[in-house]
Amino acid sequence: MRRKSILLSIIIISLLFINTNSINLSNSANEITTNSEIDLDTNYSSWYWNPIYLISVASSDNSWHPSIFYDSNNNVHYAWTDTDDTLLASGTDTDIFYRKWYGDSLTWGALELISSESDGVSQDPDIVVSDDGIVHVAWWDSSDYDSSGTDYDIFYKQRDLSGTWSTTEVITTSSTLESREPLLGIDNQNDVYLAWSDFEPMLSSGLAYDAFYKILDSDTSTWSSMGLLTTTSTAHAFISGLYVFDQTAHFVWSDQTADILDSGADSDILYRSLESSTLSSIALLSSESDKTSSTPDITCDKEGNPHITWSDTMDLDLETDSDIYYKYHDHHLGIWTPAELVSTVSTTSSMDSEIRIGSNDEIHVMWVDQTNYAGVGLDADIFYRYKDPETKLWSVTAVVTPECDMSSWDVDFVIDDYGHLYVSWSGASPVAYSGADTDILYRKFVGAPDEVTLTLFSTETEIDEDFDLRWSSSQGSKEYFLYREASFINSIAGLEPYVELTTSSFSDRLMASGNYYYAVVASNEYGESEISNVVQISITEQQNLFSNLQWGEIIILGGFLGALQIVFAIVIVVTKSKSKPSSKKTKVKKK
Repeated sequence: MRRKSILLSIIIISLLFINTNSINLSNSANEITTNSEIDLDTNYSSWYWNPIYLISVASSDNSWHPSIFYDSNNNVHYAWTDTDDTLLASGTDTDIFYRKWYGDSLTWGALELISSESDGVSQDPDIVVSDDGIVHVAWWDSSDYDSSGTDYDIFYKQRDLSGTWSTTEVITTSSTLESREPLLGIDNQNDVYLAWSDFEPMLSSGLAYDAFYKILDSDTSTWSSMGLLTTTSTAHAFISGLYVFDQTAHFVWSDQTADILDSGADSDILYRSLESSTLSSIALLSSESDKTSSTPDITCDKEGNPHITWSDTMDLDLETDSDIYYKYHDHHLGIWTPAELVSTVSTTSSMDSEIRIGSNDEIHVMWVDQTNYAGVGLDADIFYRYKDPETKLWSVTAVVTPECDMSSWDVDFVIDDYGHLYVSWSGASPVAYSGADTDILYRKFVGAPDEVTLTLFSTETEIDEDFDLRWSSSQGSKEYFLYREASFINSIAGLEPYVELTTSSFSDRLMASGNYYYAVVASNEYGESEISNVVQISITEQQNLFSNLQWGEIIILGGFLGALQIVFAIVIVVTKSKSKPSSKKTKVKKK
């Protein structure tokens, strides 16, 4: 027992000597700390409307009803109606023309004539573009083309990648009466959906305007048989809204049928969808209204929920004018939400609304309004509001056409991948060198990108090892500037970016100890965002076992360890000697 106590004492003293020595043999861990300030406030306070641009620059006569489409390659396509007989030798009839804005080169393409085979009135085009770049256009036309008769029919053309237009197709071959106001949509398989209103009593529709549809198969380039949407209507029904999400088509129209779905004697807004060749039941959307409801439009959010706007004379506000209303279908609850008044500043007629949804699910609405709001006069102007997806609040009303002192109408707009709004309309004001005729005008709502939030992806690292930085994507951004400095970044003035990126992440590697600070700025052609929150990374150099030892200390430590080794050897010898059995035999006395 005495030897065991001595052995235990030696070990304890040795350990105490090692731990109380001024030489620290433990590895010092690399430490990373971050300083993040998250700002979730997103608005358009720094955005602005750029100058008005003249689309129908070559026309000296009246131009109207523009249709606009933004494709997957950042190009913008325009089609419109024009009465200038001298344009591209189009003749004395009214024709459909086309222009393209190339997003890569930021240039305009040449003017192109679409309705080249027509000799009557060609009007009110609609346009969509497939992901593979094929342009599809439909319009209604009074030309007796391909034995279509002198009634108005729906005509269709497409433009291939070489810029060549196909031969005109007559879609409404079964109709001998007026077919009008075609609408186009396109699904994620590039199949094209076409809807229109027709007075011909087809498919047992009766002698009134009804809504019909066809689908163009992108694989076979053939049209489906015609389908009837307004199966319960007995009076006029005018379709004005079509949107295709994935492979589900959503339709809205105004219907004058009395008491349809217990709606009362007024005209109402009705909806139905088409998925896998199956039509849904018809839904009444203007249930709050007992007055005239008209000209609905429709779009979908990124979950596929349909959102609509329409014009209505119902008295939900203090005025008796027509106003713009909004509602959407909540698929979680399976209901349409109550109607919301959008045109809150209007005191006279509000009409012809258009609704779009951006990539962040912000809701944008434009419409034609004759209210003398913000001093714009009594002429018809284009008004605009958006709804924030987080706060669910509507913005203040903005006037898109304050420079125009004559009426503006036929508004259409799209949202690009950067959140910028491209707005086009028919206008009689002599702006942008447009002259006294009615022209197609256009402007953009643009601005610098939103501020981003920077996050350190790793929580621990070592020198000469990669670690990741990530930041939130910024609406409107085309590139990101990442800054790295040895002191806190209060401003980027005078600093050079550490790296320029088009992605929202970056892997870095630090080769020396110290404090490092990172910040990100998003950028596009209209400016830079505010500086992001600053992330601080502090790295202390990793210590080896002998990195801080002097030669004398190493000799002393070596002698100590040698002595300790001798002690352990003695202990082992003593222990073995004690436990060895004796070789002598014990004699037992006999009694």
